[in-house]
Amino acid sequence: FIITFISCNKSDDSPVSKFAGNYKIVSIISEKAVDMNNDGIVSNDVYLEIISPYYLNESEILKHCYSFDFYYAEMRPLKYHTNNAQFANFNIPCQYIEYTSDGSPFLAFYLQEFIAYTYELTDGDEVILTPNNDHDDQFGCINFMKRTGKDTFVLNMNMNLFDFKTEKWIDAPIQIVYKKIPDEE
Repeated sequence: FIITFISCNKSDDSPVSKFAGNYKIVSIISEKAVDMNNDGIVSNDVYLEIISPYYLNESEILKHCYSFDFYYAEMRPLKYHTNNAQFANFNIPCQYIEYTSDGSPFLAFYLQEFIAYTYELTDGDEVILTPNNDHDDQFGCINFMKRTGKDTFVLNMNMNLFDFKTEKWIDAPIQIVYKKIPDEE
């Protein structure tokens, strides 16, 4: 019984315990320039496109459509979890585009996608991901995850981004950088 209890108990010194936590997106860079906020300017800085005001039309500007200070990636198990399941919820903002009666596209809101993955740490920096659903396929795919420091990791992926300049969806290779946020006491 004692051996079973000790082997099931979480170890604060394990690589998974050190890696687990909440991570904030600090950068999203695309290899393809895109205008995601309908201001007429294309950029490779997807993060800036998302946090900048959105131009509904020439006279209306919507501010604060998305906040990276509210949605975080969750690398489980978190301290309050009762099991050691290694789940990852990346909560990547994905555009939800609707169309007016005349066929003009507009940004309705952002969805938090790329959730329900399991992960496995390797002896190196690579993290092996296994998706647990195929729902994310419409938004893109994660190609590679790599730990880049004690409290950072990057995702290399292909993502479907709506470009208001061309009024088309584009498949863009992007890199997202995450930084761990301190645990709340």
